[in-house]
Amino acid sequence: ENGENTTNCFSDILLETCVENDGTIDVFVTLFDLTIVDETIDLLNGTSGLELQPGLAYCQDTTDEISRCTPKEYTVVSVVQANDTSDIGCDDNLTLVFDVPPPLTLMPSSEPSSPPTPSPTDVPTASPTASPTASPTASPTANPTASPTSSPTASPTASPTASPTASPTASPTASPTA
Repeated sequence: ENGENTTNCFSDILLETCVENDGTIDVFVTLFDLTIVDETIDLLNGTSGLELQPGLAYCQDTTDEISRCTPKEYTVVSVVQANDTSDIGCDDNLTLVFDVPPPLTLMPSSEPSSPPTPSPTDVPTASPTASPTASPTASPTANPTASPTSSPTASPTASPTASPTASPTASPTASPTA
């Protein structure tokens, strides 16, 4: 199977079939059959009959194989016939119908949106740059002098040197003078 996930199409089903004497006197079961898809099984196993006392039950298990990969309707029929001392007799049947739906299939996934990226190159594309130089290429500027080279300017005077002008004239002039 090469590691592939395979589905098992066939599955066993277990059917338990019972007949019960719910009366007040003994009954003699003369027929107890189970039919599964046209195959009949004798649940009395070939005996001529089975005596059941009141309140007792007789059950048989049957295993059958069904296909889960093919949609199909299955019909199971249980038939029982019995007689008591009155010789009136009774019979009963039960039919069970069940469907096996088609198997679920998953929708295929959509295609990938883009192809894979290209593989890396086999050889490096460029050589490294040259190593840095061993020493700096320009000399630093001269060291600062130990003391200032010129004296500072004179301090400002303590008071203003000119007095303000007289009050303004009473009225403005007619036009500006050139």
